[in-house]
Formats: sequence, C-alpha cells, structure tokens
Amino acid sequence: MSWKKGFGRRLKLYGIGLGLGSILAWALVWRNHTDGPAMWPSAKIRESIRNGVFLADSASLTQLQQVGLKPEQLSAWVDSCNVQISKSEPQRSPRIYFLENQSGTVGIRVEIQDSTYRILSTEFLN
Repeated sequence: MSWKKGFGRRLKLYGIGLGLGSILAWALVWRNHTDGPAMWPSAKIRESIRNGVFLADSASLTQLQQVGLKPEQLSAWVDSCNVQISKSEPQRSPRIYFLENQSGTVGIRVEIQDSTYRILSTEFLN
C-alpha cells in the first residue's frame, strides 16, 4: 500500500470522527438553547434569577411599576432579556447585573444575593 492510499484512508477516518464529534457536541450542548449553551454566563445569570426568590420590597415594586412590569411578569421578562455583562458588577458582593429587553428599550439592574434577588433600578434606554 502506498503512502497516498494510507493518507487518504486516515483523512477519511479523521473526517468521520470530526463529524460524529460535532453532532455529539451539538446534541449535548447546543440543542434547545436559542441563546447559547446553559454554561455561558448570561444563561447562568438568568437561571439564578429564575430559581431565586424575588424580594418584593417597596423600592423594587416601585421600580417595576415605572417600566410597566408586574412581579408576575418578571420571570418571563428575564427569560427573554439580554444580560449586559459590561454594565454589570459581578465581582462585588452582592452581585449586580444589568438586564436589557430584546428591543433595547428597558434596562433593569438586579441585585443577587444568595438565593434572593431584588430590583435596584430601572431605566428607559431609548
């Protein structure tokens, strides 16, 4: 067998392995995630907010009313929002994240501490 035939055979096997690996990676990581894998920071932040308990103090409720949201709608809003890491403060304690709706018109600054979260401020961006 010449080296050309052996090289072609190895190249085909490499291509098959790469294809199967790509399909497996897609099936385990990307499938059913429209905004990227659940291991990415924005998805983890949204998950921690979704699983946390909302502290409905008067300041948080006032902030929500300013942008026209009710506490019952907050979970659905968080699921559809973008997390702006550049405007967030994840290194401080408690962590503060800036969430922006899909259209980029409303922003909410959320403070997460342990398993609870509250709304610090809201703003209209446009």
